[in-house]
Amino acid sequence: MIARGQRMSSLLRTAALAAIIVVSASLSTSAFAQMPGQPVLQNAFTNPGWAFGVNYGDSDEALGFGGAVGWGVASGKLGGSLGGGIWDPEFGNNVFAWGGRVMWSPLRFLQEKVGVGAFAGIGGARQDTIDIVQAPAGVAVGYRTAIGDTRAVSVYAAPFVSLSRLNFGGGAAETTTLFRASVGIDAAVLPKVGVTLGYEFGATAKEGEFGPGGGIFGIGVSYVMR
Repeated sequence: MIARGQRMSSLLRTAALAAIIVVSASLSTSAFAQMPGQPVLQNAFTNPGWAFGVNYGDSDEALGFGGAVGWGVASGKLGGSLGGGIWDPEFGNNVFAWGGRVMWSPLRFLQEKVGVGAFAGIGGARQDTIDIVQAPAGVAVGYRTAIGDTRAVSVYAAPFVSLSRLNFGGGAAETTTLFRASVGIDAAVLPKVGVTLGYEFGATAKEGEFGPGGGIFGIGVSYVMR
């Protein structure tokens, strides 16, 4: 288990690395999949084609890191992502985590600068004999604008319902449903490489319940194939 001070130090090193990448190279869109330990960051815009990313999430209860692959249609109105990585809870061992998410964004306003869409995802992990499942579903609203000919920035917000479930086997299970939200920013400073920063917050699980107990910070770096 990683101590909280070590986790913060790791977070600062990760943020510094991302800053170096931005300065020396840097977002189009992130490839966040719905993995435990990662915040639910969802833009209303998807990048056409394939995108590959590395993600890091940190909260008081756990941290998570891993990789993801995303794909979007040419119109940018439909996309999805799949990923896998490590989930490190405050109590318990590090385990493999997986996740996937889809997003449909049919609405565009103000000359394509504002988008509105809906998304749903599912992810999980197995710790000892307990299966852990998390499934968010909600809406996303995003605003994007170009910076020069090859760069862009997009800000977005995504309220959603988060279902967290523990399956103990033999039909025994525990389910918690909470209303959460997230805000994020995607910044494209090169045509193919970018970063995402975001934060998830909202209702928290009660004592003795499984589910998020506070905010989750996330950072990602992605590469887009065009």
